Amino acid sequence: MAPDTLIMVVLICVGGALIIAGLIYVAIAVVRLAKAARKAGIDSMDKVRILMRKVQGLGPRVAEMQRKQEALAKNLSSLSASASKLTYLRDEFNRATGNVTHLK
Repeated sequence: MAPDTLIMVVLICVGGALIIAGLIYVAIAVVRLAKAARKAGIDSMDKVRILMRKVQGLGPRVAEMQRKQEALAKNLSSLSASASKLTYLRDEFNRATGNVTHLK
């Protein structure tokens, strides 16, 4: 046998072994996924479809919640700035009037 032929046969065997190992890896992943689905109470394709619809429906709700959180953060920073301005004005007023606001 020529060395070229021998190398080709070895490479074909290695490729076949890699394909078989890949299929075994995928099969193990599928078995793990099936076990996890059974633990979660998903035992039919109908439940999987329902779950997928629910997950897809969450996308717009999550985006809306994120938009609301951004608006809330903006309002909160504005409120914080207003509170700081009011504290500054109170301190200036107290300095200017000699702490009249603390008299009883």
